[in-house]
Amino acid sequence: MWTEEYDCLIIATGARPLLPSVEGLGLKGIFPLRNIEHSQAIKAYIQNYQPRHAVVVGAGYIGLEMVENLLLYGCQVKIIEKAPHILPNMDPDLADHVHSYMQSKGIEILTDSSVTAFKGPEQVKEVVAGKGIFPADIVILAMGVLPNSGIAAQTGIALGAGGAIRVNERMETSQPDIYAAGDCATVKHLVSGQEVYIPMGTTANKQGRVAGENAAGGNTTLKGVLGTGISRIMELEVARTGLSEHECQILGIEYISQTIKSVTRAPYLPDSGSIYVKLIVEKTSHRLLGGQIVGYAGAGKRIDTIATALHTGSKIEDLYDLDLAYSPAFSILTDPVVIAINQFRSVMGGV
Repeated sequence: MWTEEYDCLIIATGARPLLPSVEGLGLKGIFPLRNIEHSQAIKAYIQNYQPRHAVVVGAGYIGLEMVENLLLYGCQVKIIEKAPHILPNMDPDLADHVHSYMQSKGIEILTDSSVTAFKGPEQVKEVVAGKGIFPADIVILAMGVLPNSGIAAQTGIALGAGGAIRVNERMETSQPDIYAAGDCATVKHLVSGQEVYIPMGTTANKQGRVAGENAAGGNTTLKGVLGTGISRIMELEVARTGLSEHECQILGIEYISQTIKSVTRAPYLPDSGSIYVKLIVEKTSHRLLGGQIVGYAGAGKRIDTIATALHTGSKIEDLYDLDLAYSPAFSILTDPVVIAINQFRSVMGGV
């Protein structure tokens, strides 16, 4: 222990994996996945023990991305998710497309279930979840993270959403000259205006730059984030930004949603694939609230068009005539995002 003087202090203690408090957690072959060291340990275990039955606990981005790697190592994979559907930060109608796709690849999925125990003499051999017991030679825990905010709480610094350190737009905490940034800190949601905890690399990067500049005497702010995320699950791309229907319901926002199915590029090209685009719009103001995308190669990054519209606070009628780039190799004549936008012409009273 030592004492260090400071003029300004930045807390950037990050987050730690969320782990279940259940019997058998300490068995060999059970791994969290948060950093490079974790991934190296998982790879070494697979190479040394050649597991055949893998269980992934948690069906968010990280958990589902792990599935492809486990399949490549010859594992039979089972996913266990406590939420009613996989990809809990997306709406079930979009997540169902991913669910069906993964099942078609031979992946077993158990939702609405929590792990209650791990079994085995020294190495994990079984996972107890729901009403079943499932074989497991390796278990990947991808249940999310918790902010490392304990050191701040001990000194009287206020905590906020998710138990993370509460900060303002300048990344200032409740204590003078102390800033916080990254996965240990809260952030404002640009659409809802609410304080949220969204531990993502993009958010951490923005917060770190603001905290660093202000601690050095600057005066800059981070107005907020949209929770924009993207992932590739084998051949399928998934992305989301802004608010989901479920989040709108929690916030008491009246909304209208529209979902379309299209193709990623000209259908006569061999690599054209299906794409689903869902948009959510506030019923009274016509303000765009959020969007979700599921589809094959070329689908995911279209979320950036929606994120840009959200960032500027656009109403849906402002977007009807978006002039997006077209070439058969990249899109159909009317981009799927624009098709989804124009579904609101009739339901919004023809505005």
